[in-house]
Amino acid sequence: MTARSILAWSPSAIVFDCDGTLMDTERHWQEARNATFRVFGLKPPAGFADRAKGVHFTECGALMADEAGKPDLASDMAATLLSTFTALVDEDPVTIPGAAALVRSVARHLPLAVASNCPRKEALAVEDSLTGMESAHRAGLRFIGIGPCPPSPDAEQADLWVESLADRNLVRWARSHIGE
Repeated sequence: MTARSILAWSPSAIVFDCDGTLMDTERHWQEARNATFRVFGLKPPAGFADRAKGVHFTECGALMADEAGKPDLASDMAATLLSTFTALVDEDPVTIPGAAALVRSVARHLPLAVASNCPRKEALAVEDSLTGMESAHRAGLRFIGIGPCPPSPDAEQADLWVESLADRNLVRWARSHIGE
């Protein structure tokens, strides 16, 4: 597909990658990897940053441990890597230039989603169908059911049911936990 044909195409939805596409997090990943090596008294092998870029944090922890000759530290290094990374992002979240404006622009016209290889506990699914909720459940996500709660035992899997996205408690939660 050429640039001309992609720019003439109208998709039905858009899925954005998070790290490196919407959020400038690679510097945080690099700093977290270096800090993790330091915590364990190790030095990153030459070229490690290139081999680790885009690798899921659990695989990165294993790679770090293997390349340092300490394979038994894989899970501990992965846990340290993730906690260090999330602390860095919490302290200094940086959006890629143009990302917020593009997302706001296309969100007026298309459904959007964000894909990430970050841990599932950082994601919440909002669904209106039992099929979608089952998918969210199988993916390990927490989820909110929207609309009338169906008389099905599967409906009990939802963490919360609300009649609509305008639900007073849901809006209050969004304002207090996500910000406005």
